[in-house]
Amino acid sequence: MPFFLTGGTALGLGRGDDITPLPEVSLPVIVVVNPGLAVPTGPVFRRLNAGLTDAETVRKLAACLPNRVDWLATGNDLEATVFDAFPLVREVRDRLSALGAQVARMSGSGSTVFGLFGEVQAGEAARQACLNAGWQAWLVSSVSREVYVERLKGMKTGLVP
Repeated sequence: MPFFLTGGTALGLGRGDDITPLPEVSLPVIVVVNPGLAVPTGPVFRRLNAGLTDAETVRKLAACLPNRVDWLATGNDLEATVFDAFPLVREVRDRLSALGAQVARMSGSGSTVFGLFGEVQAGEAARQACLNAGWQAWLVSSVSREVYVERLKGMKTGLVP
């Protein structure tokens, strides 16, 4: 089952089709930024020099309590590859960090980047700065798996709140 049909916090294995739901995590304020750049996923993965995640790392990830995740220790293995080929994506990540993001990471294979902020005012200021740079930017919040599933059902029936 694809990740987007599961919702909530989950561990994706294999090619991303083996999804294990994890306990919910409450994230701080999130700023999502897209610089309007298309990053081709295929070439990014072909340039990545990494193997699959080993079983011990998977066990540690699955046992982790989401609300105790050290977000500063997280990463995205695709960042270095994308940053080399598309320096603008690195610039967006660095700008979010400079604007006060506690964590700034590329989402998936890019070019979208997100930053985690402790307060709405700081997130909104970062969003405005990114808009002023000519990028698309949104201030968003996470939703529980239950809310996600209800919204997904609403999309199927056309009754989205």
